[in-house]
Amino acid sequence: MRNLVFTLIALTLILGALLAMSRKAPVPPADFIFINGTEPETVDPHKATGVPEWHIMIGLFQGLTQHNTRTLAIEPGLAKSWEVTPDKLTYTFHLRDARWSDGTPITSADVLYSIERVIRPETASEYSYMAWELPRAEAYTTGKLKLLRTETPACRTRGADCFKIPSLNKDGTTRQYDPVTIIEEYPAYSDEEKAAGKRPESLKIDWLGLGLWVTPEQLVGSDGGEAALEVFRTLFGVSTPDPKTVVIKLEHPVPYLLDLMTHHSWWPVPRQAIEKWGNEKWILPEHLVVSGPYTLERWEVGQVVQLKKNPGYYDAASVETERVAYLPTDNRNTAFNIYATGQGNIWSEWFPAPIVDQVKAQPFFHRSPKIGNYDYRLNITKKPFDNVLVRRALSLAIDRDYLTQHVTRGGEIPAWSYVPQGLPGYESPHMVRFDPEDAKRLLAEAGYPGGKGFPPFEIVFNRDDTHTKIAESVQSMWKRTLGITVTLHPEEWKVYLGDRRTLNYDVGRFAWIGDYVDPNTFLSNFLSGSGNNQTGWKNKQFDDLLGEANRTTDPVARAAKLREAETILLTEQPTIPIYYYVNYDLYDDAKWAGIHGNLLGEFKPQEVRRLKPGEARDPYR
Repeated sequence: MRNLVFTLIALTLILGALLAMSRKAPVPPADFIFINGTEPETVDPHKATGVPEWHIMIGLFQGLTQHNTRTLAIEPGLAKSWEVTPDKLTYTFHLRDARWSDGTPITSADVLYSIERVIRPETASEYSYMAWELPRAEAYTTGKLKLLRTETPACRTRGADCFKIPSLNKDGTTRQYDPVTIIEEYPAYSDEEKAAGKRPESLKIDWLGLGLWVTPEQLVGSDGGEAALEVFRTLFGVSTPDPKTVVIKLEHPVPYLLDLMTHHSWWPVPRQAIEKWGNEKWILPEHLVVSGPYTLERWEVGQVVQLKKNPGYYDAASVETERVAYLPTDNRNTAFNIYATGQGNIWSEWFPAPIVDQVKAQPFFHRSPKIGNYDYRLNITKKPFDNVLVRRALSLAIDRDYLTQHVTRGGEIPAWSYVPQGLPGYESPHMVRFDPEDAKRLLAEAGYPGGKGFPPFEIVFNRDDTHTKIAESVQSMWKRTLGITVTLHPEEWKVYLGDRRTLNYDVGRFAWIGDYVDPNTFLSNFLSGSGNNQTGWKNKQFDDLLGEANRTTDPVARAAKLREAETILLTEQPTIPIYYYVNYDLYDDAKWAGIHGNLLGEFKPQEVRRLKPGEARDPYR
C-alpha cells in the first residue's frame, strides 16, 4: 500500500493545490474533507437522485423530521413536535422558530408550496411518488387532475400557494374544463346577504368522482386567495391553520410516514429564491437560500463543493465544524490516494480491487450493515428484453458468489431477492439464483438456442473502475454460458442519468440505497408511475398489491402483501439483483467523532468534529 501511495504522491499534491484554489476571492480551507465520488448533478432537493447529491444536501436543507444517525430513530427537524390521531390518519406538525438563510421566517406556507412543487407535473421530480400517499397526489402528478396556478399580489401578500379551477367564465357563465364538471348550481346570495357574512357553497363539482361543494370564488377567485387555496387543501389533505402549523390528513394509515418525511423530496424549499432566480439558477452559490446547518460557499465543477456554517440556523450552536468540503472524483485509485495522503478525511465508497485486502486490515477501515442493492435493469421496451424468458435467462447466468468474492471483495452479500436482508418484520422471497443449465434452457425456449440469433447489445454504466470490472465479468459469464455478445458502454454521470431517464439503454447498471427502513422504499421504485422505475415495466397487480399493503395496518398481513408484490417483480424480472451493499468507510476514529455507520449510510456533516489531543471518542456522539 505504501508503494501505491508514493507512486501517486505528485497527483495528490496537485489535487490538494486545486482544493486551495478558487477563481473568485480566496476562500478559507475546509476543516473536514469528504471524498464524494462523482460530480453532483444538482442540490435541488426535489430534483436530485444520487448519493453524491444527498451527501451535500443533508448539510444544506432539513425536513420536518430527521433521523438520529446513530439509532435511525425519528427526531424533530424543522417541526419541533407533532401529534398523531389514534386512527393514524391526521398528523399535526408544529414548526419551530426557524429562518431561511436570507432571514425570511420558515412558515407552513413554505411546507405547502414545497409539497405541491414536488408532485407538480412540471417539476418532473423522479421522487414525486414519495408524496403519493397524500390523497389524489398521484392523479395530480400524472396529469389526470389539473390545477391552474394563479400569481396575484393578494396571493403573495398572504404567502399562500394559490390555485383556481377554471369552471366559470369571468362574466359568471358556466363552462366545462375537463375533468371538472358543474353538477348543480344555486342562485348566488344578494349583496345584502353577502354583506351580512353569508357565503353559500353554491356549486357542486364532480372532479374525478370527487364531489365538492364550493363557492364561485373557489373556482375563479377574484384574487386567487385563500378560497382557491382551500380547494388544494381539500384535494390533497394538507392544510395550514396558521403560519407555524401544518396538518396532513390521510385517507388510510401510512405506517412509515414520519420516516418518509425525512427524505429530501419532502424537504421545504425557498419559494422566494426559486421564483426570483428560476428552477436552474436558484441553486447557484450566490443565489442559494437554505434551511440547514450550512450554506453553499462555493461550487467549482470538477474541483470542490464547499459548505460554510450557517449562522442563522436554529441550532447553529450544535454545529461542530465550520467548513466542510466535498471532493468529486470518479477514479477510485485517485480517491484512495487522496485519503491515504491526508488530503481527505473520510471516504465512503468501494476500494480499488488490488488493495482491498490491505485496506480491510487497516485500523481506519470501518464496515457495518447497510440496506442497499446493486442491480442491472433491463429496458423492456426494446427487443429481446420484452421477453421474460430472456430476462430470466440473463439473471440465472450470473454467478453472484464469484462477483462478491473475486471482483468487489468488500464483504458484499450475493443477492437472492430485490429487497435486502435486515428489514425488521420482513423476509424477502429467495428467488434469485445461479443456474447455468436453466439459463441455457430458457434462452433456447425464448428462440435463441446457444445464443444463435440473439442481437448484440450494451451494458450502460457510469464511468467507474469497479462498475467496469463487474460489467466485464458479467459480459464473460453471458458469453460463456449463453453464447451472446455484449459490449460495455461507460458514460459520464450526467449522461448516464439522462440515458436512464429516457430509456436510452439496453441493460443498465442501477443501485438503490434505502431512504427509510421499510420494504416500500425498494418496491415502490417499480410502481408504474414511479420516476425511478426507468425500465418500461408496468404491472397493475404489482401496483395494486403495493397499494393494498400500504393501506394495511396489521404488520404481518402487510408484510405478506409486500412479499407477494416482490414475488411478482422477481418473476417478471425487469431487474437483475446482483448483491447487497455494506457500509465501508475510511476515517480515523482517533481523530474524528460524530460518524456512525447505520443501515441507511446516513452521515450528517454538522455532527462531525475533530477530537482534541488525548480526548477519548464518545460512541454516543
